[in-house]
Amino acid sequence: MLCDMTPPDSLTRMTATPSWLVGLFALLVAALLSIQSGHTEDTTEEETPGQLSVVELFSSQACGACPPAVELLQEIAQRPDVLALSWSVNYFDHDSWQDTLAKPAFGARQRRYNIQHGIPGVRTPQMVIGGQVDIVGAKPDEVKAALARAGIKSRPIHVKHTAEGISFDLPASDTIRRGTVTLVHFWDEVSVDIAAGENQGKTMTYRHAVMDIKPIGIWDGSAQHFSLSAADLCDHGNALLVQDEDSGAIIFAALIRRP
Repeated sequence: MLCDMTPPDSLTRMTATPSWLVGLFALLVAALLSIQSGHTEDTTEEETPGQLSVVELFSSQACGACPPAVELLQEIAQRPDVLALSWSVNYFDHDSWQDTLAKPAFGARQRRYNIQHGIPGVRTPQMVIGGQVDIVGAKPDEVKAALARAGIKSRPIHVKHTAEGISFDLPASDTIRRGTVTLVHFWDEVSVDIAAGENQGKTMTYRHAVMDIKPIGIWDGSAQHFSLSAADLCDHGNALLVQDEDSGAIIFAALIRRP
């Protein structure tokens, strides 16, 4: 489906090929090869690069220190082992200036991380890696070190596509008792002309700019099966995150491409 949220007037969709279109092309090629071999399959499994490091940037268009962090996220998003997400927060908004990408839920997500990690208050720019490591600002060396830490990567989710939608299974765990399963919708890449504030006159390009976040369910540590209809997915970009509810650590993650 086309998500019910369209980019604001100040946004311009970039010309980079959306991830779902890449996935569509791959599936079409696979279908043609299958037909040539004399058979077809009703179910396809999402190809995954393996374990992913989820890097989340919390920033604001009103934050003068944020542009370097936004650029750093664009850079590390090119890595095949990284799932980058850009969350715009609204707690710097006022009557004459509002962040065009922000939602209250995004700032709430950042606050939840900081409570879990024992960090007072909120600030921008802040990167959270793997739901575990917090980095203030755009610090490439610290990001590189965090991405190299043992246990920072999430396990892959093997997603199966059917005509009705997608499904996936989470295995039993001896250590996790309660995990949140979340679907994230994002634009692949957008640019914003900043009209006011400390970044007035700048054009900022956001990679994987989050547009919405939706709870899917709770993983209780037992083997569980989940399914989503095609209508639950966004035509722009989707990510699945499974997180330890207590620590915030991201246990499983996947980038979803619509067939």
